[in-house]
Amino acid sequence: MGDTGSMIIGFILATMALQFMEANAPAVRSNLNIQMISAPAVVVGILIVPVIDTLRVFFLRLSKGNSPFVADKNHIHHRLLTLGFSHIQIALILGGVNIFFIVLNFLLKDFGMLKLMVLNLVLGFVIFYLPAMFIRIKLKKLRNDQVEVTPSGMD
Repeated sequence: MGDTGSMIIGFILATMALQFMEANAPAVRSNLNIQMISAPAVVVGILIVPVIDTLRVFFLRLSKGNSPFVADKNHIHHRLLTLGFSHIQIALILGGVNIFFIVLNFLLKDFGMLKLMVLNLVLGFVIFYLPAMFIRIKLKKLRNDQVEVTPSGMD
């Protein structure tokens, strides 16, 4: 999928998210007997993978002094590729994370919008930090293995 396909999918998802929130607006909700007061937080939970990945990469680029719009290999799928996962495995992992958040958000839809939004963001950043942590562990192990292979007189 190229840039155009990604943009079309993003546009469709954004439109559907706005329609979902509009359907759960207080005026509409009173007419339809719908009781979802946390609709914006539920939308963030449904779209957690692109939302957290975009925020994480955006702030990571800014923290390194780079433009947030310059391409790099810091997206979550690049991190999972570095860990040795295949493209199919990455799709299944990210799909599983997304399903977890969707179920969590529908179970906690009455938790309160602010609380659910904070829970989504904190839990999302924690989960998306895990690949970076595992990469650091993997690199540290590789460095330790290289030191052990080096003859003692060469240190």
